Amino acid sequence: MRAQWIRFVGAVLAIAAAGVAFMAIDGWAAPLAAMAVLFVGWSVAEMAFRRLADEATRRADLEERARNSNL
Repeated sequence: MRAQWIRFVGAVLAIAAAGVAFMAIDGWAAPLAAMAVLFVGWSVAEMAFRRLADEATRRADLEERARNSNL
């Protein structure tokens, strides 16, 4: 459960940092910087989840993603 909270908090922080980056940078580079910060933040949050979650939590997460797929 702790790993899921860390992934959630990491994603929220990535969204906030992307918003700050978008507003702080002027011009055409703002959307690119925001997307880069968002992508890196989500990746770090996912890596933290994979590292901290036990096998049962990872399996349950994978099963839920497969069951609720958008395909």
